[in-house]
Amino acid sequence: MSVTFCSRKTFLLVAFALFCTSARAQTAVPQNATVSSNHYKDTGMGPATGRAGNATVNARALYAKDGSTLVELTTGQLDSSATAPGNLDKVQFKPLDQNGNALYSQNFNGLTAGGHYGMTTNVLHHTEQLQLQTNVSGIDKRTDVVTVVETVKLRPDLAVLGLTNPNKAVVNQPVVISATLRELNGEVGATTTCTLYVNGTPVDQAYSVWVDAAGTVSCSFTQTFAATGIYSLQISGENVVPADWDTANNSTTGAIEIDPSAVHLNYSATFYDTSSDLPPSFAHGIIRHQDLLNS
Repeated sequence: MSVTFCSRKTFLLVAFALFCTSARAQTAVPQNATVSSNHYKDTGMGPATGRAGNATVNARALYAKDGSTLVELTTGQLDSSATAPGNLDKVQFKPLDQNGNALYSQNFNGLTAGGHYGMTTNVLHHTEQLQLQTNVSGIDKRTDVVTVVETVKLRPDLAVLGLTNPNKAVVNQPVVISATLRELNGEVGATTTCTLYVNGTPVDQAYSVWVDAAGTVSCSFTQTFAATGIYSLQISGENVVPADWDTANNSTTGAIEIDPSAVHLNYSATFYDTSSDLPPSFAHGIIRHQDLLNS
């Protein structure tokens, strides 16, 4: 059976609403709306930051479910597509013991990848500290030496929970379909693309949705269905940045039955009171198809 979908997206961000519709409907955006990618709150453990001269280095170490740790340093912003300024010529890697003493050091020299460097290692553990010393050129006339101490954090674990929608609806009538996005590991927030699927086909998306560490966000879509039938529904959190701890909990599913469009049935009735001399009363009206569904 071929089906046709029409959609209009509504995305809720904590106490604020963002209506993502066509350009013609932008006048409907409420005054308190905020862009979904804005950090409405960021209580997670941020990256370590160091500075020398005009050079600033942000460093982050994220521990994954498989036991590996991604260590990243940048003279720009982490998770940004913008080109970071200058060049990281050298990175010195020193894991620290509980007293802050270096267990060993490892040098990475002759780097030419610009203002960003990343390495994956299996020698670190959650909450371990490491010292990262970098030589930065191309920002000041001299080479700047920047030192940061970073703590290994858990990757964000974004879960998509509790798909909510009516069991039944009618053709060409808007239906609200929503789910809850929750970060479970409680240390680092993440952005994601919230996607609605109908019968396995993506029909609507909310991009760059920010979910704070241990935070909860609602993702809602307004969908219309142009044909009758039973439709499978799915809302997924995709393209999680930083990469997700566990992708197995990134979707929630459900179903909806779409019935024929509204049918109006006329009725009339006359009521008599045999104990009174008053004339009979008369009532008339329309029974809607939706009333029948709800009865």
